[in-house]
Amino acid sequence: MDNDSFQSSLKFQLEDILRRKDINQLRLFGRKYGFLELTLRKRAWLQLLSIELPSDLSNWKCNTLEEQRQVEISKDVDRSLGNLSIFDSNDRETIESTKNDLRDILVAIFSKHKDISYLQGFHDIASVCLALFGKNQGFYVSEKLATTVFKDMLSNNFPVTISTITEKITQILKVADPELYDALDETYNGQFFFTVPWVVTWFGHTFRCMEKICRFWDFLLSSPPDSIIHVSVAFIIQLRGPILRQEYGDIENIQKIFQKADDYSFAFGTVSYTHLRAHETPEHLVCRLLLEKKK
Repeated sequence: MDNDSFQSSLKFQLEDILRRKDINQLRLFGRKYGFLELTLRKRAWLQLLSIELPSDLSNWKCNTLEEQRQVEISKDVDRSLGNLSIFDSNDRETIESTKNDLRDILVAIFSKHKDISYLQGFHDIASVCLALFGKNQGFYVSEKLATTVFKDMLSNNFPVTISTITEKITQILKVADPELYDALDETYNGQFFFTVPWVVTWFGHTFRCMEKICRFWDFLLSSPPDSIIHVSVAFIIQLRGPILRQEYGDIENIQKIFQKADDYSFAFGTVSYTHLRAHETPEHLVCRLLLEKKK
């Protein structure tokens, strides 16, 4: 079967799964293949997040947020969108209008849900939702992520939550690749907080390419909640060569390596016949994400 026929077959399978609303099969498909194209991806994410869109999509605006919180949001919104290549061709007026939409979405979410608080980085999550779904649907997807997947991070328990996550990343890496762990442990004095942006934004601020971000999200939305931990470990392991070529303690150059994520092609499932593999060790779940260097 040639690639076009195979892709058509996959599309047919996905459309059938979405029609039947078979969440288990949808998760399996998302992890292995991704959701192929924009229209199917939007339907898949809505099903995975159990979002039932209201008949009046525009009835969501709300602003009861204290001024200090609005200032924090505005500061992040003002420097947003530039990291996503999808907005590169937009003129200044369109960018400013999109930023206003993003600000409205964030203010409404944190006005409606007093049990969570805005955290720097969540604007990157909402930016992805806005880019993919548009303003109105983007609000409901962002809201659902804020009140489910990211709720612990957006609660008053953020320091404990993020500390726990980075500690798990550290422990898994120590088992998966002791040499790489030692190099990073010495460089960062045992504090793996360089992984925080990956966890907080689901790599939404790491990549410029929207398709790459969406493919990661396809996988993460189809996987258990802690999968971002294992994907972060796998991301580090793939970069072991460049990292180990640096002198221990060279934080500046190692950070540059992490910032060059767009130089890599992240392969899942049939995209290039590699996938995220996971297996149990006696102590930890260890994952390896196989990546392809761009030719």
